[in-house]
Amino acid sequence: MMYILLSGKPPFYGKKDQDIIKKVIAGEYSVTGNGWENVSSDAIRLLERMLELNPKRRISAKAALQDPWILNNIAKSRRVGSEKSKTLINLALFHTEQKLQHAVLTFIAANVVSKEMHKELLESFQKLDRNKDGKISAEELFHAYKEKMKKEDAFEEVKKIMETLDLNQSGFIDYSEFITACLKKELLINNDTMDIAFKTFDIDNSGKITINELKEVLGLIEIQDESVAKLIKKVDENGDGNIDINEFKNMMMQCMNYADDNVEIR
Repeated sequence: MMYILLSGKPPFYGKKDQDIIKKVIAGEYSVTGNGWENVSSDAIRLLERMLELNPKRRISAKAALQDPWILNNIAKSRRVGSEKSKTLINLALFHTEQKLQHAVLTFIAANVVSKEMHKELLESFQKLDRNKDGKISAEELFHAYKEKMKKEDAFEEVKKIMETLDLNQSGFIDYSEFITACLKKELLINNDTMDIAFKTFDIDNSGKITINELKEVLGLIEIQDESVAKLIKKVDENGDGNIDINEFKNMMMQCMNYADDNVEIR
């Protein structure tokens, strides 16, 4: 979960479950390349200790919570004034509404796309990413589109794309948003892929995503339960305070309504 929150993708990728299991057994993962440029060395060091293949050398959950990277960030958050803290929490919650959908889409895309297709998509992404910072800005998109159409038309096209694809409202299109746009909706969002994704969030296999599970998966441990409950309430159709599989699927179908069957980005 920490790996996904830091990089936006799972540590072990494979076209099939058997491929993923092989990489898990071998302990094969990467902490370099796109998405890792702004992750601190302390965070990567803790991640590597948590993903240690040998269980005897692997850090325990209790010890991980006492890691300097965790403690330093907790200390920083506590030094922030109460009014400012409230503002920061509200900002975090605002983005989390899309963050839940975004995390699910990232997980699904990483697990349904073949290695060959990933390579092709990555090459297309890198051509648009002119400054090689791992994300596509509106300026970079505009540069690509103005070569194919009038400036006025290119401006309107880029504006429409950014409004449609920038799911986490970062002002950029990251790789997960890019592949989500380029892949057919039926490939990303279907009963099989949503069932797999739901099980990832349903940590205790209870058939429901609880407040604590949502906080744990999305890294919202420091945020009060009442605040997270407001997020769940927007998805919780039967009012039981949790997200069941049907509510989860409805949420994901709504977030895909923006897309055509296949959105092409050149």
